[in-house]
Amino acid sequence: LWLKRNRCYRPPLNDGHNLTRTLEREAAYEERPDLYALIQGERKKTQICTSNPEAVELVIRSVNKYLDKHPDLECYSLCPDDNWDFCECENCRALDTGHIDRGGLPSISDRYQVFLNQVLEGISKKHPDTLISTYSYNPNHTDPPQETPVHPNTAVFVTTNNFCSAHGSGNPHCPSRADFVSLLKEWRALTDHVYIYDYDPEPYCGGLPWPMRAAHSTAIPIYRELGVKGMALHGQNSWAVYFPAYYMAAQLLWDSSADPEEVYWDMLNRFFGEAAGPMREYYDSLESSFLTFEERAAWGMDDYPKYFSSDSVMKAKEALEKVNQIPVSDRIQDRISMVKHSFDLFDSYLQIRRMENPTYEEFQRESDRLQGAVDGLSGMDPNLLNADYAREKLGIALGERFAREQGFINQWLLCGPFDNLGMDGHDRVYPPEEEIDLKGSYKGKNGVTVSWRPNRTSSDQAYIDLRKEYKQNEWVCAYALCWVTVEGDEPKEVVFRLGNNDTSKVFLNGEKVWDQRGARVASVDDDLIAVTLPPGTSTVLLKIGQAGLNWGFYFRITEPDSRETPKGVSATIDPPGAQ
Repeated sequence: LWLKRNRCYRPPLNDGHNLTRTLEREAAYEERPDLYALIQGERKKTQICTSNPEAVELVIRSVNKYLDKHPDLECYSLCPDDNWDFCECENCRALDTGHIDRGGLPSISDRYQVFLNQVLEGISKKHPDTLISTYSYNPNHTDPPQETPVHPNTAVFVTTNNFCSAHGSGNPHCPSRADFVSLLKEWRALTDHVYIYDYDPEPYCGGLPWPMRAAHSTAIPIYRELGVKGMALHGQNSWAVYFPAYYMAAQLLWDSSADPEEVYWDMLNRFFGEAAGPMREYYDSLESSFLTFEERAAWGMDDYPKYFSSDSVMKAKEALEKVNQIPVSDRIQDRISMVKHSFDLFDSYLQIRRMENPTYEEFQRESDRLQGAVDGLSGMDPNLLNADYAREKLGIALGERFAREQGFINQWLLCGPFDNLGMDGHDRVYPPEEEIDLKGSYKGKNGVTVSWRPNRTSSDQAYIDLRKEYKQNEWVCAYALCWVTVEGDEPKEVVFRLGNNDTSKVFLNGEKVWDQRGARVASVDDDLIAVTLPPGTSTVLLKIGQAGLNWGFYFRITEPDSRETPKGVSATIDPPGAQ
């Protein structure tokens, strides 16, 4: 009812990674692994074998049963699972055309459309009007099929994750978003059922400003003109900073012919009353440089300070100071306080990222200010800021300075890079996994000889940036090694706190204690791995794989119930017995 009242009601159209789940209802992986993807000679539950006739028939049966129970559903999701590990059997690969996707990998779009066409024909007798959805997503299935006809009941959700995350379609400064519009046209030529899956904000900004209001103002009318049927926004429950963009998107999705300026002023006047003027100055200041930088904004926060000039930040601060001179009601004052807390969070984050040669006390002061802003916003209302998410993502900035004071281990022995094309290297066992031989040399990616050596990370930094360690840094993996010593005669319960991009494995004394396969952005303390360290010295080995763009990791060892460094626990790159 709330969605309908606010004209945001979504019709019963399903998307979401649902392929293996659909087959599982009829044939579990544990019972019928032969129906699932063949990866490096083994059947794995990453995707299904879409060329297997029995798998197709079981999917049709599963979908029909589901639709029988949910007759109002207009669209069933067969979007692939969230990985790139599609079946490598001969029959599946025979359906590929050799086309290289704009994402950079060999396309599987044709084989997948063959599968979708079969399923749609299979459900047509009982459910002739039901759509089946898929994603235009990831580096091997963003482009549409090149040779395979698209069944008219195919619905495609075109995602923006491989495109610029800051600029709206129609922005004259952004070739990436222009390419996204081209992609929409390619899909529209094949099906009438095109939807957009966009991200506002980009998924890793942790409650910091990511001003997309103007982007939605230009993009949504273009989408309507292209014949796009609808749009889904992947957002954050942090309304203090993102509500202007969400409000604009909701209004224009309801009526794309509305004047964005009128909608904007209407929102400001209704929400801020007498303070609407300076509040517009505040939001416009943040947008001013965000809209005009000419680089493609990728996911992650590495380049975030570049998106906001010092001048735009100062103007935003001055606008908030003007608001202090305007008498407003208590209700509006609370709303202004919300924005001020949000600005403090933003400003303290930028100060931490931009400080040159600070003392630890100066660094800690800004860190406390950042934490205070998080507490202030979440204390007003938990819906104003997703506090746990903010602490997790913004902790990355705190790891850029005084790493060792915060317990990060940033001295490692490295060995690599080894091949990881298509993330296949994650499960391939390279020599460092079999034996630690510090004098050994091995055949790495493209036949280059690799061996163990210390990393070059600054003592202040927590993030081990593997892209800077190696010239070969695309579709690769590498190993990181250290020794951890527990003083005394008793074992120690600790937590390994790992954050990395992209894939990771962790070995303790040769035993695998962690395995994470998938592309992601590195965040401090993403993974909490409870382990028991025996007394004496243990070997800790990490395997970190790269799947495009950034590559590296954070790692620290803490007490089980806090971020405190355990007493009597130390790490070194000197092997046991070394002088």
